[in-house]
Amino acid sequence: MENKTEMTGTEALLRQIAEDQREHVRSSRITAIAVLVLAAALIISLVIMVPSFMRTMNEAKATMESTQELIRQANVSLEKLNSVTESIDAVVSNSSESVGRLTQVLDAVDLEGLAESIQKFNSVIDSLSNFKLFG
Repeated sequence: MENKTEMTGTEALLRQIAEDQREHVRSSRITAIAVLVLAAALIISLVIMVPSFMRTMNEAKATMESTQELIRQANVSLEKLNSVTESIDAVVSNSSESVGRLTQVLDAVDLEGLAESIQKFNSVIDSLSNFKLFG
């Protein structure tokens, strides 16, 4: 009877081992399927996202190139503006000097003497207009 009990115990143990192996195989299959699903999802994501990422990078590159061109144009414009500002400064400086000289000339003019001369001229003209040659 001991043999039967031992056999029954051995059989039960073998059955338990077989059941554990089936569960292990099932969990291994589930794990493998999960890994395959994740890998497929990753591949699909990469297939979808990589072209979009590349388009975004190309757009960013084009934007950077446009920005660099705008900066270059702005620098050229600033250089031209500096040149114009220097020209305006020179004109203003020359104008200031000319106004200063004009002021000196006007200050040198004897306005009272000029007014007196104009009055004398008017009196001469009046005298000539009153003078009648033939009549």
